[in-house]
Amino acid sequence: MALKAEDQIMTTKIPTHNGDPLFLGAYPSYHALWHLHEIGVLKMDPADPTGATYQDDSPLFAAASGARENTIVAMIDTSVAWDHPCLAEAIDHDLMIDFAGDPRGALINGDVPDSLKGLTPQHYGDDILNTAAQKLVERFNTPPADLGRAAAAQAHATHGTAMAGIIGARPATVKVHRSQMLNPAAQVSTLDLALRYTGADPFCKIVPISTSAMPTADEMIKALIYAEMIGAHVIVLAASLQTPDSMRVIADARTPDEIDTRALGTRARHKTEAVVAGEDALNTLFLKVSEHRPILCAAGNDGSGRVSYPARLARKDNGIVAVAAHSASGVPCAYSPDDAKHITIYAPSGDMESMTRSEDGGYELRLDPYRLRRDHHNDQGLFDRISETDGTLNADHLMQPQEILTTDCPGPNGYNPGNYLHDPFVNDAEETVHLDPSSLFCTFSGTSAATAVTAGMVSLGMATGALPRGGAGFDPQVFKSALRGTDDSDATQATPKLRWVAPPSRGTV
Repeated sequence: MALKAEDQIMTTKIPTHNGDPLFLGAYPSYHALWHLHEIGVLKMDPADPTGATYQDDSPLFAAASGARENTIVAMIDTSVAWDHPCLAEAIDHDLMIDFAGDPRGALINGDVPDSLKGLTPQHYGDDILNTAAQKLVERFNTPPADLGRAAAAQAHATHGTAMAGIIGARPATVKVHRSQMLNPAAQVSTLDLALRYTGADPFCKIVPISTSAMPTADEMIKALIYAEMIGAHVIVLAASLQTPDSMRVIADARTPDEIDTRALGTRARHKTEAVVAGEDALNTLFLKVSEHRPILCAAGNDGSGRVSYPARLARKDNGIVAVAAHSASGVPCAYSPDDAKHITIYAPSGDMESMTRSEDGGYELRLDPYRLRRDHHNDQGLFDRISETDGTLNADHLMQPQEILTTDCPGPNGYNPGNYLHDPFVNDAEETVHLDPSSLFCTFSGTSAATAVTAGMVSLGMATGALPRGGAGFDPQVFKSALRGTDDSDATQATPKLRWVAPPSRGTV
């Protein structure tokens, strides 16, 4: 007997995206260096759908074979895994310094390089800054017996290692352990594995200036002064700091314009006059240093919508560059602030989901169509909200799966931890051997990643003459005009976007 219509079993069509079923956790593959193609530094050949072939006129190849003046990138961050095979040649081991493990500053080798001897302190027009500069110069001109070594451990240097890789990692070859566990008949041996990863500028020298994860004003003052002492052409800072005003107690503050949202938890914590004076001095130093070299700062990911400090100091007439993030589809990342008046430029980074209510009572949705979802019924309702009338999903409300691949701390302590407690190790032939080479790399996102991408391209641009170098004669307005143009930023379109600037013709000899 035939069933009546109301008795028929209802069936639900499996929701799809680009022909693939939703809710399965099946992420599509993408090119590991997509961000370098996006900014025009390493151009993929459109005739090769695998993305394994690059065009000969890629700026990275031109820089490798042409005339260039390599740059010094001062990276103020947590420590770096300076022995990482893709970073060992990029890191300046003599100049890298640690203000986290030793507030006076400790060098990795415990020896003062000649370039730091015989310096005279710079005057900044501020007693706190002048004193800090004097102490640093004295420490290097007449080093004490206990100058010490860099105390920050490589094993826990995740953020700094990820930043350094995006900026200036080099391709390398590593030894990989071949075990007998799965094939007892085979001999224990090592094999060579080529790591074809590269940062945006694999020719620069990165000087890690290590601070704590939540650096104090004193740490930051020393770090910035040191960056000037070593003649850095560009400074990179991904940390979000509290502004001098937000560090004070403002009893009646109620809105983000009156006080940083990040500082609300510190309102009841009174600061001494000395601490406040130090924070004011740091603010002065940021502006003074930016007169002579660009300071690339992450715009922040805290969800407040405001550009974080010190990126918020960026103006057209100073060298502070506030870097926000856009996804692989070119739209602002869900976490990137929409405070366009304080954003200098947008650079590629990984995206994220966002599910928030809008001011009109609706929903601001950015959904990941590839994530494994366990509550299909409720999740389908979310996707229904971003569906067009023809049933297709609105691309503006979809998260992009591409993240930034970069270097990671080898072994069990990185963002992408290896499966072995000891990795790598030194064998009888005194070779460094890796048990799990996949732990050498990780994915990384946020405006930190966007800032590192920008730093690498800026460094390469300076090396090839496409962008003016930081130092004597640096003009912030000329630099920013060459980097981003003169149009205002647009938070809805994520413009201006970071793009390679062709160097002026050098002519023929």
